[in-house]
Amino acid sequence: MKVSDAYLDHFRARVIQDALSEATAHYWLRRAAALEGARPRSGDFHGHATHDDLARRDRENAAAAEACRRHATLWPMGGPIEPIVWQALAGEAA
Repeated sequence: MKVSDAYLDHFRARVIQDALSEATAHYWLRRAAALEGARPRSGDFHGHATHDDLARRDRENAAAAEACRRHATLWPMGGPIEPIVWQALAGEAA
C-alpha cells in the first residue's frame, strides 16, 4: 500500500511537534506531577496489591517524578527555538 504525501507530511509534522513538546521544562514538570498523582495513597482501592507492591510502586513513581523534575532543569522555560529547528521545519537542514 502506498502512503500519500499528505499523510507523510502530517506524520513528519507530528514527530517534530512531539519532539518540541518534549523539549520543554513545562512538559517534564507536568509529567512529574502526573507521576506524583499516580503514587498510591491510603484510602485508594488497591485491589489485590500487597503492601510490598504498593511500596515498590510508590518508590518507582517518586523516583520517576524526581527524574522528570531534574530533566526539566535542562530546558529553559520558553527559551528560544534554535535556528536548526526552523531550518528543519523549512526543509533546509542538511
